[in-house]
Amino acid sequence: MPKLSGISMFLVVAILMVKVHVGTAVDCDIMKLLPCYPFIKDPTLPAPSPDSDCCNNLRMEEPCLCDFAKNPVLGPYLNNPSVKKVADACSVAIPDPKTCH
Repeated sequence: MPKLSGISMFLVVAILMVKVHVGTAVDCDIMKLLPCYPFIKDPTLPAPSPDSDCCNNLRMEEPCLCDFAKNPVLGPYLNNPSVKKVADACSVAIPDPKTCH
């Protein structure tokens, strides 16, 4: 359990520290994904509903996911099974950083 707490704390710090700008048209902000955090932190929770704040925000940040995936701090978290569960519930594909441009 202490390992999970450390990982959770690291994720929170990373979320608070990272803001990515993509081009001039899209303002990527990982903070907008905070409504998804409870579903990621506790994999026993049911997946968010497609019309939830989590899913709505995840879809808005979808153009930013490649940048998040390529970020050395955030990228490893996108491979978390709980993140994939949330993304699937929201009908959003988590990109592979190797195929991101």
